[in-house]
Amino acid sequence: MKETARLFIAFELPDRVLALAKDLQARLKRHGLKLQWVRPQNMHLTVKFLGEVGQARIGDVAAALHHAALEAVPMEVCAQGLGIFPGMRQPRVLWFGLGGQVDLLGEACQHLEDALAAKGFARERRPFRPHLTLARIKQAVDPALLLEGIQTVGRYDPVGFRLTEWVLFQSDLKPQGAIYTALDRATLAQGA
Repeated sequence: MKETARLFIAFELPDRVLALAKDLQARLKRHGLKLQWVRPQNMHLTVKFLGEVGQARIGDVAAALHHAALEAVPMEVCAQGLGIFPGMRQPRVLWFGLGGQVDLLGEACQHLEDALAAKGFARERRPFRPHLTLARIKQAVDPALLLEGIQTVGRYDPVGFRLTEWVLFQSDLKPQGAIYTALDRATLAQGA
């Protein structure tokens, strides 16, 4: 058995959001963008990336997950718009954003950060920016084509969904792509 596991905490996405992602990717491909596309079945809303964690500490992560879920409430969000991280000058990630009750999502993430910090895990230094990754940009791309694609394809009706359950995932990196295994789940308070 490996001594560590690569862990992250995320919300799973409903089929209608995955279908939207697949449609957006197809439209962006037809627009001429050649990027490293994330397989829709691997998409999720990551709220905390923990990285390599010792096997003996996985129980601490699960305990923090369940504790924080008691403090957080379910929320209604929607997939909307397209954007780039960190910016158009050196694009690395193409994403679609979230609207709706993102303030409640931020509060939930703060409860999770607090619970994990109480177990000795480092707090995230960057502000939480909820997004769903459509593609990674590994090589040079024509900025004008990218901007045009975002402006053209980014006009779609928002797709709403409810966030009710955090999932602790283990990520195993393989040559064919990452394989995610759910290790634990925690339903947010009042989500039952």
